[in-house]
Amino acid sequence: MRVMPIGLRYFRDLAALKRGAAESAIITHRDSRAIAGAVAIAYAVALALGAGVDLQGGVFLGQVADFAADMDERVVPAIAQAQRLLADDPEEALTKLGTGGSVMEAVPAALYCFARSPGDFEGTVLRAANAGGDTDTIGAMAGAISGALNGVNSLPARFRDHVEGADHLRQVALKLYRHTTGSASASAER
Repeated sequence: MRVMPIGLRYFRDLAALKRGAAESAIITHRDSRAIAGAVAIAYAVALALGAGVDLQGGVFLGQVADFAADMDERVVPAIAQAQRLLADDPEEALTKLGTGGSVMEAVPAALYCFARSPGDFEGTVLRAANAGGDTDTIGAMAGAISGALNGVNSLPARFRDHVEGADHLRQVALKLYRHTTGSASASAER
């Protein structure tokens, strides 16, 4: 769940994104499935941040699974299951996917929560938070992907107003954006 900044930083350099996500994961999670999960989430953030991402019919989830497959092929069927369940009742779908702390459950559940309502930050995060299981991890991942797609202004004010250190976080985010894009502009309010 801590890999989101890698997706933001390297959204234009996918080789660096994959390498950075894998290196950040291996510090605490040496299992190849965990590394593949980190790569999947970083790539999902990068895709959501990029223009022209295709969220129709689960194409997004297929792209994420394909990108992470070379790290561990076992993530592909787990993410594919999330893709197949998009039309199902969310509670039933999340029960089938599982919402535990295992990467094989948490990553597909987070991707499902996002793909189920990509244009709705609040709906995505609330679905993840109410899923049961490892909700902080699932919510953090789903929320990061949704935030990358929809921008900070999509977060309800009641979610933003009481974040400790919000001004500092905003400044760090702007520095990261400027470094990534080479822009001196402060118009990164997306």
